[in-house]
Amino acid sequence: MLIIKYEFINHGIQHADYFQGCGTSLTGFDECFTGIGDTPAAAANEALDLASHEYKWNDAVFDDAEIEAATFSSVESIPEDSDAMFHVSIRIKYIT
Repeated sequence: MLIIKYEFINHGIQHADYFQGCGTSLTGFDECFTGIGDTPAAAANEALDLASHEYKWNDAVFDDAEIEAATFSSVESIPEDSDAMFHVSIRIKYIT
């Protein structure tokens, strides 16, 4: 399976106990992976890493996704005494 299209979704700061998740229902995408991190960019990179374990990517599409994941930023910051993390999902579309 070759990934030809992707979409990042920035969920912002979420508590793991209350995060409802993200999926592909009623979208044109086939799979969804969610990453967490101390920064939005770290969460996006984790989601991209998860998506790249099982699927082969078109090289140009993967390069674009890496650039987009690295540019994620937020004006929000995680409070010091909180266990909340940034959550970012990536939805992918593939062909077989």
